Amino acid sequence: MITIEEAKEFLKQNGYYVDNLWHIDDIQQNYDLSDDDAYDVLGRAMQSEYIMSEIFETIDQVVEEEINL
Repeated sequence: MITIEEAKEFLKQNGYYVDNLWHIDDIQQNYDLSDDDAYDVLGRAMQSEYIMSEIFETIDQVVEEEINL
């Protein structure tokens, strides 16, 4: 079995950003939810239209700042 760090390194080497990962514990520290419910909440939050839009807008801003240096 591979470790979490090995899995993250593999993903990073294949172009995935893994330096900011969320865990169900991040939800369960504030809410009394089952693992499945916490995972569902996390998935819905991360895949929300608002969050996706904010990420893409921020990427655009960072790229524009870097190009204009």
